[in-house]
Parts: sequence; structure tokens; C-alpha cells
Amino acid sequence: EKYAQKEGKGLPSDLPIRLDYIHAHVLKAKDCVLRGKDPVDTKKIQDTNVKNVVPADGRESLVVKYKGRHYRFKDEQNLEEFMIFPRKYENVALPSLEDMLKDLLGSLGKTMAEPLIDAMTHLGKKRPIYPSAKAPESAALFVALHLKAFNAKKGDEELKICKNGLNEFIKACSVATKLSKAYNQKDEEEATFLAKLYDFYALAAPKT
Repeated sequence: EKYAQKEGKGLPSDLPIRLDYIHAHVLKAKDCVLRGKDPVDTKKIQDTNVKNVVPADGRESLVVKYKGRHYRFKDEQNLEEFMIFPRKYENVALPSLEDMLKDLLGSLGKTMAEPLIDAMTHLGKKRPIYPSAKAPESAALFVALHLKAFNAKKGDEELKICKNGLNEFIKACSVATKLSKAYNQKDEEEATFLAKLYDFYALAAPKT
């Protein structure tokens, strides 16, 4: 910077600039490129063609601004690499969800892919929402329970237990609908409704 001022020239507009501690900590992961993942680490993984490896999260204190965009880095070494060769990493992108699913299914193989597809199909039909869980968590629980309930490697007795667990989960997911219907029925006694409501809030997410 001193050299540029001495020559009477300004700094190039596309120079990477490291942010100080205060300005770096104001930014959140969603404000950074790659949702805060380290671009250098991301490119290394992509160049080696390694599947199902998640790039490292960048640290809040290691942030570089380049062409109006912010990048986080996991360590000083990767930050310095970016400072020297920013153009090498500026267009790095995370794989799409579709590509990640394809890689996952490919690595699982046919024996695991078919049960997973079956579980996802049933998930789409039932769209379960467990009382004490949010939609993504409910979906993950359903898929896990479904895979266990239809695992061909399990014995008959163990499968029976797993299927009972899946059925109980599905039954619990329907509690909200039943409560709504019960509330709207004029002949439903208040005490009965309150008892059902208590059971609803007492439900906890099942262990998978």
C-alpha cells in the first residue's frame, strides 16, 4: 500500500483484503461464500474427487474480502494460499443437494439404495410431524425407523420390534390431527380433551 501511494497509484480493485477481528466477527456464515466453508479446503476435496467429505468450516476470525464477497478459512495457511492465488478459488462451489444424494446412493450400493428410496417414498406420502420435533428432524427419524423396520439382515423377532416402533412413531405423528378433530366435536368432554392434550405434550422424540 505504501509503494502504491509513493508511485501515485491506488491499489488494484481486485486485491484480496484480510478483515480485522472486529469486522470479521460481525459476519455470519450465511453472509460468506460457500456458507462459511473454507474455499481452499473445498477445492482440494473436489480436485482429489473424494466423495461424501464435507469441507471444513472457516473460522470467524479468518475472513478475507475479495471482489465484494467474503470468504472464511479454517487456518492461516489456507488464508495465505487464498491471498496469493484468489482467482484460483473464487469460483469454487459446493455440490448441489441432488449431486450429494447421487454420490451417497452410489456409495451405498444397490443393497442400501433400494431400502432408502423406499423409505423416502413413504416419507413423501405420510409427511410425518412428530409432536416434539420439527419437520426435518421428524423426517430423519421416520427414515431411520423405516430402514430398521425393513432391514433384511435382521431376524424376525427383531424386525417385529422395529416395525412396532415405526408404527408407534406414525401413530404419535397423527396425535395433532386427532386432537384437532376432538376439539371440534361438541360432545367431547373437556376432561377427555385435556387428557389427550397432556399426552400430546408428554411425547418425546423416539430413540433410533
